[in-house]
Amino acid sequence: MSDGRDGTDAEAADGEEFTAVVQAAIAVAETNDGMDPTIIEDATRYAREERDTGRARYRSLLVDVAGIDPADRASGSIADDRTADRSTTTPTDRQRVAYARLRDHVDRRRGREADVDGLFE
Repeated sequence: MSDGRDGTDAEAADGEEFTAVVQAAIAVAETNDGMDPTIIEDATRYAREERDTGRARYRSLLVDVAGIDPADRASGSIADDRTADRSTTTPTDRQRVAYARLRDHVDRRRGREADVDGLFE
């Protein structure tokens, strides 16, 4: 069992919180025309990759797409909100803007990955 000094407890809590964010963002994307769940899936992968760099661009946009209130972010209650039914709501303007920005970032990243893959063929 961890004593918390090695960061394992914090990482586990962060993992649960991030999973709740991703689940909510996927639900929003799956139930709204013009939103592609594969964008959320790739953004999730990129967010995990950037975690150790200290950056949070993808994570922050995923939180906004999920519709997590900034007050919930500050209070740390994002994971407690995971049971909210986001699939029956129409995305807010903030969520639509966040999704558009996220899609642009993911498209650029996909393009860079394709360019690199093409170099070695």
